[in-house]
Amino acid sequence: MELNSFIFPSLKSSYTADDYKGELIWIPYKDRFTYRDKLKYNNYMTLITREDTKSCPPLTKSKKVKLLSSNRYKYSITQKVPSISFEFENKFTEESEKEKETYIPCIFIKSVGPDSHKIIIYFHANYEDLGVTYKFCQDLSISLNINVLAVEYPGYGIYKSKDNCCSEKIIKDSEAIYSFLTEMMNIPERNIILMGRCLGSGPAIHLASKYKPQNLILLSAFMSIKTAAKSIFNKIKIGWLVEKLVKER
Repeated sequence: MELNSFIFPSLKSSYTADDYKGELIWIPYKDRFTYRDKLKYNNYMTLITREDTKSCPPLTKSKKVKLLSSNRYKYSITQKVPSISFEFENKFTEESEKEKETYIPCIFIKSVGPDSHKIIIYFHANYEDLGVTYKFCQDLSISLNINVLAVEYPGYGIYKSKDNCCSEKIIKDSEAIYSFLTEMMNIPERNIILMGRCLGSGPAIHLASKYKPQNLILLSAFMSIKTAAKSIFNKIKIGWLVEKLVKER
C-alpha cells in the first residue's frame, strides 16, 4: 500500500509563473540530450561565466548589444539555457505535437560578487516549494558568492506533470538537470556541488553516487522513509501502524 504522498504531501503553490522574473527558468526534461538539442538552446544567456572567458562587469541591455560586436570582452556563444526572457508559455514553437517536452521549473540565483564558476544544485525539503525555499537559496548564494540552481519537484509549486510525484520521477528529473548542465551548458563536474535537504537528500545522494560532482552537502537527511513516517505519527500512538503501510525509500 502506497501512502508516501499522504505522509509527505505537497503544499499549495506559494508562487506563480510570473514571479521571480529573470530567475525562474525552465529546463527541458529529456532522457538523453542530442546535438540537435545543443543547437536548439544556443540563443540564450549562459547560466554562469565560463572559466575560459574574461570577467565582465554588469551590463545594461544597450551596452551589452554594443559590446557583443566588439572584442573588448569575450562571451561564450555555445550551450545556452532558456533564461531571462524565457516564460512559461514560450516552449519552442518549432516542436511538433509528438515532440512536446516537459519543462522542469527551477530558480537560478546568480552570484552577486566576483564571477563564480561554481554552482550548487539544491533539492529542497518536503512541504516546501521554490517560493518557500527562495530566501534560503538567496542567502546561500550571497554568503558563499556562488550560483544556486534550486529544482522543483513534480506536483510541487507550478510544476504540473502528467506523472505523479514519486521517487522515480524525482530521480529522473534530477538526472535530466545534471545532464543539462554538464552536456548542454558544458559546466565541468568539478564546478558542481550537490545539496539536498530532508526529502531532497534522496536525489542529491543518487546523483553523487552516479556522477562525480565536486561535493555533496546534506541537511537533515533521512536514513529511512519508514522510520521518518513512524516518528511523525508516534505522537498519536499509531507510528507502528503507519510504518507498516508506508513504502520504503
